[in-house]
Amino acid sequence: MFRKRNGLLLIVLGACAILSAGVLFWFNEKEQRSAAQTSNQALLKMQSMQDNPAADDWKQLNNDKPTEIEIDGEWYIGQLSIPALDLELPVISQWNYERLEKAPCRYSGSVLNRDLVIMAHNYRAHFGRLGELPLDTKIYFRDVQGNQTQYRLAVLDILTPEDVKEVTSEQYDLTLFTCTYGGKNRVVARCVLEETESKVRCDS
Repeated sequence: MFRKRNGLLLIVLGACAILSAGVLFWFNEKEQRSAAQTSNQALLKMQSMQDNPAADDWKQLNNDKPTEIEIDGEWYIGQLSIPALDLELPVISQWNYERLEKAPCRYSGSVLNRDLVIMAHNYRAHFGRLGELPLDTKIYFRDVQGNQTQYRLAVLDILTPEDVKEVTSEQYDLTLFTCTYGGKNRVVARCVLEETESKVRCDS
């Protein structure tokens, strides 16, 4: 009788584990689809608004050139392109956990100061494949005015959460990072500047 009860208990526990895994997988897939849809919509709107700017949609720095654009209540600084992963992603100006569920976010720095750091979830549609990139991969960032900066992947790191301060190393011009699956460590892509193509934006 004791063995039968133990066997039944193990079966129930196994079924619960399988059910939990299934629910978790379904939830993760739902999050990933939502993130991909939100970022794609923001990217399309950004590209459209860059061609047809409205004064209320732009944020200026020192009343000079526009540095951010508002889309659906969020401010974006531009778009990140990683052709090797077939990724085109908008980048939100400031990060928090809610915004990370929509699109990659600026963690710190800027293109101008050559210390831009961008973070994102490990969704497949965001930075989930960051660790697959080979060295010397070309990565591009285009700001809201259309100025494009080209980078080259120089170093791929794995850091612990305790080493997060090292993410903002001033040695690199662009840093991208995300969590590994399970969240134990951080995948960090260090990039160096190659060239910048400026585009003059003319307002009517």
